[in-house]
Amino acid sequence: MVRPARAPRFARRWGGLMNLTLISASLAFAMGFGAAWQLQGHFILKTELEQKDERIQRDRAYRAQAERHIATVATTQASAAKRVAAMAGVSDSNRTELQRLQSQSAESLRAAAGSLDACLASANALSVVSNQCADSYSTLARDAQGHVSDIQTLTEAWPK
Repeated sequence: MVRPARAPRFARRWGGLMNLTLISASLAFAMGFGAAWQLQGHFILKTELEQKDERIQRDRAYRAQAERHIATVATTQASAAKRVAAMAGVSDSNRTELQRLQSQSAESLRAAAGSLDACLASANALSVVSNQCADSYSTLARDAQGHVSDIQTLTEAWPK
């Protein structure tokens, strides 16, 4: 019968202790590795969350800025539409006044053919109406100048 080979004397003496030491070291290594893995995972997660928070803050700031610009444009367009409507009304009234003057002038010419007094009365009436028309045109010019001023203000205030 063949005898099993005997372990060397060192192994016989320290064999049980060596297995316990190796197991303890392996267990300590595994626990340390797991803890380091978890710690590194938390650091990576924290970094990713900070980056996402920064991106969200930037997006919110851009959105707020865009909303302010949209509100400014809408307000400016509404006031421009009001000014255009007001100027159209003034222009229409001036056009009506001009047509009235033309018809009155034609009547005056027909009446002037009859007498000098009728011609002078008609000329005086035309002078008064002409002054009123000039006043209306100067008012329209002031409104137009205000419109030009508004355009310049809008152009200067527009975000670049």
